[in-house]
Amino acid sequence: VERHQQVEATALGAAMAGAMGVGTATAADLESCTRYERVFEPMVDPAEAAEGLRRWQDTALGIHTEEPAARRPASRELRSPRPTAPETGPPAPA
Repeated sequence: VERHQQVEATALGAAMAGAMGVGTATAADLESCTRYERVFEPMVDPAEAAEGLRRWQDTALGIHTEEPAARRPASRELRSPRPTAPETGPPAPA
């Protein structure tokens, strides 16, 4: 992960994308605006990171990665169902 020197890097990125989008700047023009304050490198073993991801998926998403892929819920099944309005029709004849 590279931490940008600019505190509002999101706003800067949006401005840069806009400038490139309208053709007033190129990526090469904007490269001088990119300065990183610090670079963070992984400090965990890749196998340990993979196990942590598997546990997170199991807990947060309900995806049991040790099961066959065919039994995993599809992404649409992970979402809460949308509430539906009761069906209304014309009033019953009196």
